[in-house]
Amino acid sequence: MGPLTDGRGCLTESGLQSVERAPVGGAPSELSRHVAGCGRCQERLLSRGSGAAPRRERKRPPPLWRTAVVAAAALLLIVVAWIAARWLT
Repeated sequence: MGPLTDGRGCLTESGLQSVERAPVGGAPSELSRHVAGCGRCQERLLSRGSGAAPRRERKRPPPLWRTAVVAAAALLLIVVAWIAARWLT
């Protein structure tokens, strides 16, 4: 695979393109074996961003007051359930 690999044995730009354009499981076996064992080529292939999902922004946590209100409501519900259980027995 002369034009697809460089002097170090890593994939050239055209080698990366041939792996990228091949259907899943359809890349040339020599190139697939090389990419499976070469961290540099894996990084180069993954950094190209083909088919990568766009990064989503992280959701901000809810405000502290809202968390406190939910905790207080849960505690109140537990107390009311305990009182009702004592009253029914």
